[in-house]
Amino acid sequence: MKTITADLKDVPAIENLINRAYRSKDGASSWTNEAHLLEGNRTDPDHLRELIETPNNMILLCCSSNDELIGSVHLIRSKDHLYFGMLAVDPVYQSKGVGRFLLESAKEFAGSNGLSQINLTVLSTRQELIDWYTRSGFRIVQKDLPFPNTERFGKPRMQLSLVKMAWDAP
Repeated sequence: MKTITADLKDVPAIENLINRAYRSKDGASSWTNEAHLLEGNRTDPDHLRELIETPNNMILLCCSSNDELIGSVHLIRSKDHLYFGMLAVDPVYQSKGVGRFLLESAKEFAGSNGLSQINLTVLSTRQELIDWYTRSGFRIVQKDLPFPNTERFGKPRMQLSLVKMAWDAP
């Protein structure tokens, strides 16, 4: 596996990957699928172009040895920390270390850029993800943060809230 930074030509493939991982029927059996919590797409081409073009933002792509896109994560660099979001792994490649590889790549990026912390948010109903991040060295910082009041990330099927988690660089 290797990582590369996304550019605008990658938008269609990233959109397909993220929406399959988060909401598609073929990803329904994957442990990161949220179709039971939110309806609609997780992202769209305009959103992805905006992320790629915004300063201090990047989408890190994980590719297989034959250059197939198998995972991605959105990173936002700020003064002293990194935001880690929208982690997506192709459902076919889940539970094969791709998510861990992207998380470790983000930790290495943070360390090599003098960033002392990585922050992320997780849906509070996704205890299995909270547990995975906890095993990966994150701690819960805040519970019951409001879910964004927009349908840009999908239309909630129920009342949702977020948990903020943080990893502190050694």
